Amino acid sequence: KWFKETYQSRGIVFDHVFAWEPKVLPGYWDRVPSDMYLKFHFYNTFATSEMGKLSNPLTHVLKRCKRHDFVVLKVDIDNNALEEELIRQLRDNPLLVELVDELFWEHHVTKSPIRKYWKQTVGKSTIADSYAIFHELRRNGIRAHSWV
Repeated sequence: KWFKETYQSRGIVFDHVFAWEPKVLPGYWDRVPSDMYLKFHFYNTFATSEMGKLSNPLTHVLKRCKRHDFVVLKVDIDNNALEEELIRQLRDNPLLVELVDELFWEHHVTKSPIRKYWKQTVGKSTIADSYAIFHELRRNGIRAHSWV
C-alpha cells in the first residue's frame, strides 16, 4: 500500500508488481487493491539467487524490463545471504544497473539497533560495509534506500 500511494502521489502508476513469499498468506488477494489486481504477479514460493531461474527476481527484471521502464526493486526476503547475493548480482551486472532505477533494501548488518527482529538472518557486514554498498549503487545511478 505504501509503495502504491507514495508513487501515485508523484504521478507514477505501476504497470506490474512482482512478489515472492513462501508463506501461505490467507486473504492475500483480498488486500490487493482492485486497480492493481491484474498488475500483480504473486509467486507463493521461495525466491532464489540462481541466475536465469524464474524464481530469481532479477531474471524477471532482465527478461521483462526495458531501458525506458521505471523499475523499483524492493529486496526484503529475510534471508541475509540470499539478499546479499541478489544485491551482488545487481551490482555486478551493468544491464541490471541500467534497468533498476530505485532500490529498497534492508541490509541486515551487525550491531544494528533493530537486529533483535532479524532472528538468524544477520550477516557479517558492518554498517560501514552497508554504506559503501549503498554509495556505490547511488554512484551508479540507482536511487538506493535502506528499508526498515
